[in-house]
Amino acid sequence: MFTCLPAPQLEALGLVPLWRIPITLADGRQEEWSATEILITIDSRTLHTTCLFGPPGSLPLLGAVSLEQFALAVDPLTRTLVPARVPMA
Repeated sequence: MFTCLPAPQLEALGLVPLWRIPITLADGRQEEWSATEILITIDSRTLHTTCLFGPPGSLPLLGAVSLEQFALAVDPLTRTLVPARVPMA
């Protein structure tokens, strides 16, 4: 759901945890991870988004919230980000 970067990378940028978010991992474990707000830039657009402090060595993850904020979707065939139509219902 949220963007997630390894904690050491966020800390190297001078970012500090501002709150904690309860999460459920793929194996069903429930934990609380630290979170902060970051600025993220995609295609010359910069927006604020929530970012979780992931474990050291974890893979960066661009979360669904960030994708929705940028009105982007993932094309699984080309493995690229593509413009998304935003439902207004």
